Amino acid sequence: MRIITLTVLCCVLLAGPAYAEIAAMHQGAIDPETEGWSVFRGPFDSGSINSMGLDAWKVEDTGGSQEGGYDVALTTAQINDAQTNGWTLSARVRTPAADQSLNDAILTGVNFGSLGFILQFGATAGTPVVAFIGGPSATLTGLDDGWHLYEVIYDSATGSADLFVDGTEQISNFAGWNGTFLAGTVAFGSGSGGGSGIGYYNMVEFEVNAGNIDIGFQTQLFVDDFVIDQRQNVVRKAQQASRMDDPVMVGEYPWEESGGDKRILLYGTVLYDSLVEQYRMWYMGRIGESTSVEIPELNLPGENIHYDLTSYAVSRDGIHWDRPNLGLVHFAGDPENNIMLDFHGASVFLDPEESDPQKRYKAIGFMRRFHDIRVCYSPDGIHWSEPKQASDRYNEGAFNACYVPWLDYYVAGSIEPSTDPDHQYIDCEGDPQGKRVAVALRTGGKDLTNWVDKTYINPDAQDDPDTQFYGMTPFVYGDNCLIFGFLHVFDVIDPQACFHDGPIEAQLVYSRDGLVWHRLEDRQPVISLGPNGSYDGGMIMMTANGAFLQNDELIAYYTGTQYEHGLQGEITAGRATWSRDRLVALEAESGSGTVVTKPFILEGETLKVNVDATGGSFYVEVLDENSVPVSGFAAADANVYNNVDELNLVPQWGSISDLSTLVGQAIRLKFYLTDAKLFAFKIGTVPSYNFDDLLTFAGDWLRSDGLTITPVLHLKLEETGYAGYVTLSDSSGEGNSCNVSRVDGQVPSSVSWSDSPCPDDPVDGFGALDLSDTTNCIGISPSFALQNLGKRYLGNEATFSCWLYNYADSAVKNRGVFFHGSDSLGGTMKFQATWKNGYLWFGDTRRVLSASFNQDNYKNVWTHFVFTGDKDATAVYINGDLYATGGGIQFGFNGAHSIRIGARTDSQWNDITEALQYAVVDDIRIYDRVLTEVQIEEIMGCREGPVFYFPLCSPANISPKMGDADVFNPNNPDIVNLNDFSVLAEYWLNQN
Repeated sequence: MRIITLTVLCCVLLAGPAYAEIAAMHQGAIDPETEGWSVFRGPFDSGSINSMGLDAWKVEDTGGSQEGGYDVALTTAQINDAQTNGWTLSARVRTPAADQSLNDAILTGVNFGSLGFILQFGATAGTPVVAFIGGPSATLTGLDDGWHLYEVIYDSATGSADLFVDGTEQISNFAGWNGTFLAGTVAFGSGSGGGSGIGYYNMVEFEVNAGNIDIGFQTQLFVDDFVIDQRQNVVRKAQQASRMDDPVMVGEYPWEESGGDKRILLYGTVLYDSLVEQYRMWYMGRIGESTSVEIPELNLPGENIHYDLTSYAVSRDGIHWDRPNLGLVHFAGDPENNIMLDFHGASVFLDPEESDPQKRYKAIGFMRRFHDIRVCYSPDGIHWSEPKQASDRYNEGAFNACYVPWLDYYVAGSIEPSTDPDHQYIDCEGDPQGKRVAVALRTGGKDLTNWVDKTYINPDAQDDPDTQFYGMTPFVYGDNCLIFGFLHVFDVIDPQACFHDGPIEAQLVYSRDGLVWHRLEDRQPVISLGPNGSYDGGMIMMTANGAFLQNDELIAYYTGTQYEHGLQGEITAGRATWSRDRLVALEAESGSGTVVTKPFILEGETLKVNVDATGGSFYVEVLDENSVPVSGFAAADANVYNNVDELNLVPQWGSISDLSTLVGQAIRLKFYLTDAKLFAFKIGTVPSYNFDDLLTFAGDWLRSDGLTITPVLHLKLEETGYAGYVTLSDSSGEGNSCNVSRVDGQVPSSVSWSDSPCPDDPVDGFGALDLSDTTNCIGISPSFALQNLGKRYLGNEATFSCWLYNYADSAVKNRGVFFHGSDSLGGTMKFQATWKNGYLWFGDTRRVLSASFNQDNYKNVWTHFVFTGDKDATAVYINGDLYATGGGIQFGFNGAHSIRIGARTDSQWNDITEALQYAVVDDIRIYDRVLTEVQIEEIMGCREGPVFYFPLCSPANISPKMGDADVFNPNNPDIVNLNDFSVLAEYWLNQN
């Protein structure tokens, strides 16, 4: 069985490009001897330890003969590659003693035999000190005696190394030490200087750069020179987004207003959620300190003095937004609002790998009522767990986080006052203050409460002296293995003013590890401020999740104001877009330029280039690793593309675009640009059986509904665990999303409950509503949700569903299924469904879907009915299958008032003259959208959360392995796994 493309997927999703060979690695509290390290000298005290939340290996040198540590011998090839191509030594170290002499009692480093780069660690009054043996030292001002990440990066071109501590460069251009201590090894522990001390080593890693870079099948962007060897007459420039002339959302409700100004702050998250097939927004409204409105569920009024409120909105197209009524909190006593939490900026994640369905959605951010960073979990992005502390840092600004899948940890950007003496200002009271600077944080794994690394992004010489940073938004997208960030640059007009004024705009930054961040040479904003007086003419601040890719469009939302920071006024939500991978370009200056890549091993047969040569030209030459043109692919053979603008241009050399004759060889690419912009390139493969085909096939066979869409009305009718009588009112909310009341008549004064209808549920006693009387029905009172039914989504849509059990009664031919409002009930009749005299009837008084129906086929059995409609089309599904279709309901759904279920003998029920007899109803749902057939199958199953189903045939007909639950599990509660795909792939390959 050949499933090569599955391996490619794993590389793309789980790991970044292999920049280097790891020659030695120690992690956590693991015994180094089990990791391939050897003991040198000794004895010394050592062992596992946990310090400040991190596991580590302790090495304690008590002086005298007790000195030593662990080393790994380097091979000759590794030494040659390191000196020729460069290397990186990384160590996360803590010196727990507040005062510890700077000597070789605690050290880590590498020595190639003739040249050494060995770090010594110490502390003075709790301030860490670090030094190269035989080289300079640095006192780490502003850092405490906690954990710090030390990175020594050797550049073979300059023959020197730089030391970064927590991402900030502390020592530059050290050319090495010529001592022979620990020659030919990587080592950590203690040395031979006779000192004493103790060190904790959470991580030590030595990477040797390979001769050729490894790009695999990943997209190569030109934000830096990682893949570039030479470039001539081209300049790197940030690309401006296309912004909308008008905001996509403005404040409308009292919880979105402060001091008379409507305020929508995208201190929050906007994403496209494939599980529910819609755009979702978690944003912040702020009422301000002058209010005294009570929100008891959020402990307001209280410590949240600004009334930061996290609210929720949804959209079908990302432009037109609706605010569903959530009913989660009471605002001034009224539950009809879209408020859910009180984050000062909520970073929300959908985690498809989460095994616990209650934690599929995660949110993290600053909460003012707790004065720290909190994390919450949710099964649907709406109903959240109690906030849990994620960090004890006091943080007044937004805490923007993202998950980095190929590195399996989280990265966050925030704001803090600088402790660096070079980044201070004098405030309005004459006191020195630290400028606002951006801070980047990183977890030690996939745990939002384990933030172990921190670094700062400070203004530099290219910035105005009064520049401050108002935070940073990190984000990832696609397969480029880069972490991007939008840096909020605050151009302070008067630094001595008590409340700073000035514009804020977003510049692009990037990182490959989440701690070391780089700014572009070009400092222009990626989204330009609008014209004076426009909704975003004064400030632009990005959402917590930065930007996300939807099809071939990179989409970003932002907070926009027409005023600068000192006077914000109205605050709105804006939207901007780039074409895929077009954040940064290499642009040919004054005519023509060239870009030559470093050598890489060609793994695929095709080259795809993202290029804009509108008004110019472009072509590609293939070189060998020594920069010699490859026969047949030289510049003279290349097709020249004039006036081209493509995201996936496949260059040709004559009629040839296939590079298969070069696969496995080391090549370079040389791009020729004339008045053109080069954005990215990617190597692809075109085997007979590629992953795109597999996904297409799998999409037909294995579908994930992921139906976490919340109905606007859901009568679960599960109030009892046995058949019997209970009162209709359900104020507890355990079974229904609203109260049910008896309508007219004297019988019943209560309602009988029967067993659950779920056909795949062997457990009885979940309850169902028995309407076996002759005159009565139940009613649902008007609500915000029902009154806005059909208004909250584009298309003016609705879906009504229920299970119905009909007892054998040939005399009764009329069965009411749903009744929705009427003129006499205070609304316009817009939905009615019955079967009557052999027909199924659905619609309103203007337009009716009528289909032949034999009710005798549905006696003494539970039957699932779904009715969907909008202004253009209507449909009826029975037991999950499409039964009949018709034209749309005229004028669509203009909102519902009272809803009644059952039968009546008066004219309100439009010519139903016989009672509903001997029927039981259960699981009544109303959605304000038209559900798909897959989603209807899902609600028919009476399950909660996503499951997988096979619409074409039984799993047993695909492969014998399908019957083996250990190999294939179509109903796993989270996502399709690789075992599932491998079985599908085997079947698909056998069929082709």
